[in-house]
Amino acid sequence: MIEDHRVELRYRCTSCTSLRQERDERASLMKAWKEEDAKRLERNEVRRQEYKEELRQWEEERAKAKLERRRMTHVKPKLGRLEAPLPKPALAHIDEEEDESDDSEEED
Repeated sequence: MIEDHRVELRYRCTSCTSLRQERDERASLMKAWKEEDAKRLERNEVRRQEYKEELRQWEEERAKAKLERRRMTHVKPKLGRLEAPLPKPALAHIDEEEDESDDSEEED
């Protein structure tokens, strides 16, 4: 009886430290992800600014062509696809628990 209690206490302590390690690991992963996401947002913002400048120049040329009654030689610039965000890092133990619960439901 006492031995079972000691084993359970030992198990709880190891699970707490492993949870703490997972939390610290996830925090460092989230910090790196946030830094990368901020860089991505900056790159997208630079791309938007470049597009706005290209569009402004195109509109000036279009207005000039209208005054001269001639056709435009090039098409309107397009923004194009922006850089998509990276997926957030996931917790490993939560994913494992979900897989186990899915397996138990399929067996029933």
